[in-house]
Amino acid sequence: INAEYMGVYAEDLMNVEEVLRNNEEIAVVPFNSRLKWMATIVTPAGLTLYSLIMKGAPEYLIDKCTSIMMPDGSQVPLTEEINAMVQNNLEKLARNGERCIAICKRDLPYPAGYVFNVKEMNFPITELCFMGIISVLDPPRSDVPDAIKTCRSAGIRVAMVTGDHPSTALAISREIGIVTSDNVDRISEKNDCIAALITGTEIKSFTDHDWTWALAHQELVFARTLPEQKLKIVEEFQKRGEVVAVTGDGVNDSPALKQADVGIAMGAGSDVARDASDLVLLNNDFCSIIRGIKQGRALFENLKKIIIYLIPAGTISEVLPMYSALI
Repeated sequence: INAEYMGVYAEDLMNVEEVLRNNEEIAVVPFNSRLKWMATIVTPAGLTLYSLIMKGAPEYLIDKCTSIMMPDGSQVPLTEEINAMVQNNLEKLARNGERCIAICKRDLPYPAGYVFNVKEMNFPITELCFMGIISVLDPPRSDVPDAIKTCRSAGIRVAMVTGDHPSTALAISREIGIVTSDNVDRISEKNDCIAALITGTEIKSFTDHDWTWALAHQELVFARTLPEQKLKIVEEFQKRGEVVAVTGDGVNDSPALKQADVGIAMGAGSDVARDASDLVLLNNDFCSIIRGIKQGRALFENLKKIIIYLIPAGTISEVLPMYSALI
């Protein structure tokens, strides 16, 4: 990790607008939640050389790399020793709750005018050069930990379902109080902890017994999940008699929002997510859900009191005049 560039923006190192002007965008492979990466093909102004630039989840891209770029711009083979060092630095950043994005590139040996087809992928996406990792720290709101604590005291179990790296997800869940245990269960290492960390890769091979084991934990974190896995998590909770509320803001969240007993979309989220949900949080504040639950429970208690009051007295006073009229 180069501490020299910690907290430094691209604008501090180069003229970003000039770089964009001098590199024409030829084709783009949009980010895909299944692939976990996106790609852009550019060509420098005045040259016929094409360059493939990829960014995405480090564990998905590093395996596609055969070389690494050094600080002086030279490229050396990505040996097992260097790879281990990269993975170690990545883990340090993730454990700090930082979201990491790997950047890779390779030159494409095609003649000028070559037509790139992003659907058929008529260009190589392997033998890349690993350029580095960008880490982003997005701290949660200061009032979220108290909201999570209030949920737990009210008998509401809060689980995190995210596409983030497992270590990042676990660090953030500990910061906001979803996970309070020092140790967590893994499907490969069961220690009867109250918390469990489960990845999308593990979910693919889950049996019904595995789901029962996983959902029995009071503190749950699901990391690197796919959209269909988010839906599956909701369905498995419901199969076990749980009433499930889901919050989300992206298109990928819409199946789970639709399936949930209560789907809650963020006001700043996508149109698809809002259409699939039952409620929309206009202020994008998780704590508004807690205030809504408090008001809803108070209303429910008041209705019960009214019904109890009417049963012994009010109902008879209303029924007798109706009975007399019938006679």
